[in-house]
Amino acid sequence: MKLNDVITVDGYTIKRSLNKRILQLTFLILPVIFTLAGCAMPGIKKDTGIPLPVSQEVHGKEDQLQPGLSVIYFHGFYRNIFQMPKGKNAAKKGIPGKPIPVLDHKFGEDMVFDSGRAKGVGMHMDGFIQFKKAGDYIFQAHTNDGFRLLISGKKIIDDPLYHSDRMSGEVKVRVSEPGWYPLRILYFQRKGTATIQLFWKKPGDKKMDIVPAEAYAHIPRQG
Repeated sequence: MKLNDVITVDGYTIKRSLNKRILQLTFLILPVIFTLAGCAMPGIKKDTGIPLPVSQEVHGKEDQLQPGLSVIYFHGFYRNIFQMPKGKNAAKKGIPGKPIPVLDHKFGEDMVFDSGRAKGVGMHMDGFIQFKKAGDYIFQAHTNDGFRLLISGKKIIDDPLYHSDRMSGEVKVRVSEPGWYPLRILYFQRKGTATIQLFWKKPGDKKMDIVPAEAYAHIPRQG
C-alpha cells in the first residue's frame, strides 16, 4: 500500500468520524432547541393530554350532590368488560348498592364492597369528579380484574380483560375549566383476589396520590 493511499484512507476515516459526531450532537441539541421554543420536534407528536369537554350536568344541581359514586352490581364470571351489561337498560339488570366513597381497596378474597360476593361480580359506578383548578392531571389505576375509566365520555384508562394485580399506564388529561365532570367506572372481579385503586397527580404535584373521597360526588337516582 502506498503512503498516499494510507493518508487517503485515514483522511476518509477521520471525515466519517467527524460527520458521525456532528450527527450525534445534532440529535442531542435539537430537542433542547425545540423544547425552549415551546414546540415539538418535526414528525414527533407532542403529548398535550386528552382534552375534557366542559360539562354543564351539575350546573344548578350543586345542592343535590351527595358524597361518593352510585353503584350497580351485576353477577357473572366475566372475562372482559364487554361481557358486562351495557346500554340504557343495564341498570335494570343489576342490584343497586351503597355509594362508593373512594377507590382505594385491596379486597384480597373478601367481599367486594357491599356486593355480597367475593367472586363473579361486576360494577357500574357513576357520578362526578371535581377538578378544583385547570391544568394537566395524570391518572393511573391499580386493578384486579377488568377496569375502565371514562370522564366526560372520554375513555381515559382501559384495562378491560381479567388479570392479576397490575398498574395501568399513566394517562394525562387536560382540564380547561375547574368544576365537576361526569365520571363512569366499569369494573369486574372474576376469581381469586380483587383490587381497585385510582390515583391522580394534580397540577403542581410531584407524586401520584389516591383520588380523595371529597373529589367524588353523585346525584341520587330517582325512584
